[in-house]
Amino acid sequence: MQNILFISAGIALGLTTLSIIKLITDYRHVLSAKILIVFMLAGSSYVLAQLTPSSSNINILLDCFATTVSPLFLLFSLAFFQTKEEPFNLKLLHYVIFMVSVSLGVWVSFQQHGDSLHEVSVLIILNYLIKTSLVFAGIYFISKNWRNDLVQCRRNLRMGIVVITGLLVLFALTTELLFLEGEAPEFLSAITLCVIALISLLKAYWLMIENSDGFILAAEDIEKHPQLDIIDDIKVDATDREWLNRLNTVMQEESYFKNNELTIRALSSHIQIPEHHLRRLINQHLGYRNFNDYLNRFRIKEASERLVDPKQARLSITTIAIESGYSSLTTFNKAFKLINDMTPSEFRKTAID
Repeated sequence: MQNILFISAGIALGLTTLSIIKLITDYRHVLSAKILIVFMLAGSSYVLAQLTPSSSNINILLDCFATTVSPLFLLFSLAFFQTKEEPFNLKLLHYVIFMVSVSLGVWVSFQQHGDSLHEVSVLIILNYLIKTSLVFAGIYFISKNWRNDLVQCRRNLRMGIVVITGLLVLFALTTELLFLEGEAPEFLSAITLCVIALISLLKAYWLMIENSDGFILAAEDIEKHPQLDIIDDIKVDATDREWLNRLNTVMQEESYFKNNELTIRALSSHIQIPEHHLRRLINQHLGYRNFNDYLNRFRIKEASERLVDPKQARLSITTIAIESGYSSLTTFNKAFKLINDMTPSEFRKTAID
């Protein structure tokens, strides 16, 4: 069993090191990459902690650093899977959540090594609940916009490596809680390290072999100007061009975007284009990375034209929002300001003045 532990740990640490070097070399300016680097280092601390004597000072330090895994998983999920509608920036709340989670985890870790856990059982449970809640929150944000995500490599990551990582963190936390007052069975540590090694292999393969530019394509918006019309590109084959024409007809001439319950699956069924091809068309040929962003361009264009139309000056903003395809005035206001840099009422007032 010891051999399995050391082999798994060696594979995990070696591949993680390669992945970190790749991230530092190519993506050090990307916020989600910076968070992922620290997350990988914290995961490596957890791996090393399984191989060092529990009574040693090094083990204490490794355990303390490993307590950052859960909050870092949440921060990475928010940063990597952000959308234009919900952009991510580090705020005071994020720092507070991070510090509270880590401080409690470090304190419990010191108590564990000091054999005084029987006095702090409530805080042990609280520490476990906070960390598992952060992981569940990360998994929620990962899966939240999966249906509307048009970037295929990012869609694969949502339900693949990252979710597996989240479930592994939950497993490790639960194991830690169950065997808090004694050593966990060696076979559980071996299983955990084997899974970490497999995840490290998949991450390294994706970052360096399968798609060496995949991280930046998935994490950051490409400098494009999304458009509603078909791109005049000779590289568009006949089938794609025919599908794009069909999409253009339905959305622009038939104003199908006004359906406030429209989903990409419903649109795919209506125009009889396979859903995965429709995602590819909107992403690769029109430049959109999220289906809601694609719909917003049509809807806000429609609403903007109606807001400045003198004949519709008496129509309320709510009416225009609903008739443009929105079921919520709050969603409409948010999307409108994101595109026009002002609220609908300010936009209408500016046009009148």
